[in-house]
Amino acid sequence: MNPKLQEHHMYHANNKIKCRELQSRVYWAAGAWLDACEKLGYKFTVTEVFRDQQRQDRLYGIGRWLGGDKPVTWTLSSTHSKRLAVDIVVDNCTYHQVGAVAIEYGIRRPLGGFPLYDEGHLEFTHVKSYPIILSVEAKIKALTRGIKRKLPPVKTMLQNQLKRLLSRSK
Repeated sequence: MNPKLQEHHMYHANNKIKCRELQSRVYWAAGAWLDACEKLGYKFTVTEVFRDQQRQDRLYGIGRWLGGDKPVTWTLSSTHSKRLAVDIVVDNCTYHQVGAVAIEYGIRRPLGGFPLYDEGHLEFTHVKSYPIILSVEAKIKALTRGIKRKLPPVKTMLQNQLKRLLSRSK
């Protein structure tokens, strides 16, 4: 295998392993984002995902009471502690390029590009749970099963959904 290509695949594999620290409900978005970036040839390294509160407190102190030229984080309540953020360092692309791909999956760079802001910080707070795509037949089966089990108001709602679905599928 071409050494450059092998190196590129290593970036991708290591990033996917690191992103496993994210909440499981958003991992699908991280995987899709990393795959899309790999196809575009973007190389970057995921440097941090989960950060416990003790580490967050220490980072918050840098540039304030623990020395250092400037603060390295702006909050004590980090999305890293909730397993909903990653930090990256780009290699052959820009943060803007990586962020443009990320937005397609609900991943955001909050205030990316503003002075004194963390360019490599991406958040998964707007990512929807893994999208489940059912066939029309599976939807009909699920609605029919639900109608048999539900109380009258919910039953009526499910019956109306079933009617709409059946009218569209004809």
